[in-house]
Amino acid sequence: NNSKNIYLTIGGSTTHQKFINEGETWQDYLDINFDENIDFINAGLDGRSSLSHISEIKKWHSRYLDKKKVRNIIFYLGVNDIYLLKKNVPSYDVIGATGMTGDIFKVKLLNFKNFLWEKSFFYYRIRILKDKLLYLQDDVVPQINSHGEKYDFTQGKLVKIDSFEENIYYKSLFKRLIYETIDNFPKSTITIVQQQIPGCEFIDQKKVIDKHKETSICESLYNVYFNQDEVIKEVNQEHKNIYVLKMYQENIITSSGVYDSIHTNPLGSTQIGIYLK
Repeated sequence: NNSKNIYLTIGGSTTHQKFINEGETWQDYLDINFDENIDFINAGLDGRSSLSHISEIKKWHSRYLDKKKVRNIIFYLGVNDIYLLKKNVPSYDVIGATGMTGDIFKVKLLNFKNFLWEKSFFYYRIRILKDKLLYLQDDVVPQINSHGEKYDFTQGKLVKIDSFEENIYYKSLFKRLIYETIDNFPKSTITIVQQQIPGCEFIDQKKVIDKHKETSICESLYNVYFNQDEVIKEVNQEHKNIYVLKMYQENIITSSGVYDSIHTNPLGSTQIGIYLK
């Protein structure tokens, strides 16, 4: 809506929320329940991390949005940045960051499939049927899991975080993201939402109940936020328009608000929307 100011939301699949209906995302909740003069734009892309977001700000959002209308840029970050701590970057994130791939045939095949998805009535129906057979276990919520299995949130292990590890690579990357955003949207407020996932129940900064089978996930997630905080302190000495919401320290998303370990169903997206509002 060209008459409204823009709040741009950027993140991975937990921002995208592609397996719930239009009208049920946390951006939709905010559109309905927040200031009527603000339009929340969903710019989430599955699997993307801060590495890709740098490119998205530079090559996408700053080119196609009216910079004068973008008043707030909300980064919903955390889980996908974990692998950046070890520089273990998936190929799809590299493609998102560079727009390049070594296997041009796969890219052309993907583009052709996307073309059929948009133009072919029969291919579209076959894909819908395939998704239903693979993913739907009941009539309410698609049962898809981020790592292919259903998570049990009833058990957990108390983990003490003894050390906070400075990660020079990640700090430099996150700083690039902040400055790229400032350079391209100098009049916009930047909000960093340090996302919460139900499997990490933080008691305090040094104690967390980790309900995942891989019991380093919550500790790694905190190290992401520790390094983000260090960068934000430094940048905010010069720029005072960066805000942090430490969502991970609060139990906002319940275990009934996700259809796997991290991806929200309509209930979970509403819980995020209420928190952000």
